[in-house]
Amino acid sequence: MINFAFSFPFHALCSESSYTGTMSGTPAAIPKSANLEPAPRGPSLASAIAAIFRDPAGIILARWNWKAALLSVTLRGWIYFAASIRHGWAEVGGALGAEVLYCAATAGFYGAITQALCDAEPEWLTALLVTFLMPALMQWMEYLVHLYRGTHHLHYVILGSVGMSAISSLFNWYAMRRGTLLMGEKSQSFGRDLASLPLLLGRFFAAGPRLLWQAARKRSVA
Repeated sequence: MINFAFSFPFHALCSESSYTGTMSGTPAAIPKSANLEPAPRGPSLASAIAAIFRDPAGIILARWNWKAALLSVTLRGWIYFAASIRHGWAEVGGALGAEVLYCAATAGFYGAITQALCDAEPEWLTALLVTFLMPALMQWMEYLVHLYRGTHHLHYVILGSVGMSAISSLFNWYAMRRGTLLMGEKSQSFGRDLASLPLLLGRFFAAGPRLLWQAARKRSVA
């Protein structure tokens, strides 16, 4: 039952049909850097985690993901800006500075771990790990950092950051399965990654509605 509950929605993100064009049937221009299909079936999640523990320096340190860190600061920074602007630019600078330092210290390593696990099976369990369990630990550490420095409206800020982290973590996993935002020998330039993001984002956010539409269509046929 647990397997079905999680594999059904995450399956929409993992096993999509190939993109054929626009709704009108006219082929759409697809950046060459955009690999729209997920990677072939990979190792078990247990073996992927074991590989990280066997070589943490080679997997986490050597592949520190500055792309993930940069995107994390960009996505979450505006939350701290909005919460701090009423208290002056000094507070804005302090909150953003703390967030930049925190992301620089942690988000890159988190991105490296996500890349190491991105092809692991079963997909639903890997998605659960990278979307909820790992971000929960990161958010608790982030909360302590901003609690220590006295960031204003911290509880509301953390709630917004939690939601943003869950979505961005799931998208990072989705994108990495398609060869984007990677480090190491499989990486491409950040410019090509950025060129791939609009199309990947569209497919990512369309996966849920597409799944509901397919389910409703099957029910109507039955």
